Amino acid sequence: MRRVNYDSDEDHTEGTDWGDEGTRRHFISKVLTIIAFQMAFTAAITCGVLFIDPAKSFFLQYWYMCYIGTGGMIVISFILYCCRSLARHPIVGSVLLFLYTIFATILVCSVTVYYEINLDFWPAS
Repeated sequence: MRRVNYDSDEDHTEGTDWGDEGTRRHFISKVLTIIAFQMAFTAAITCGVLFIDPAKSFFLQYWYMCYIGTGGMIVISFILYCCRSLARHPIVGSVLLFLYTIFATILVCSVTVYYEINLDFWPAS
């Protein structure tokens, strides 16, 4: 399958030996580390929102934050899909990934405030 408007000067993977098992493992571990940091960030912020009453009341009062989070995620997805050169630029890609994580966290927080916290396994003192 051919790429449309492919420019070899913008290819940051040129010279990478994807046939090498070590290169593939390094790439997979890098991707999984990034995903782990995203999940940890989202979980930490969500826990803060669920257990701190002013933060929870903020998301209950401003219920439309879920639409802001969803809209931001969709806009960033379209930017990355339509502008492939931006996704290949390391700094821009990192900033967009961080913004995507922020919008996903806003969406998760705005949805989870409507659920009751069940602390059955919370250690009793």
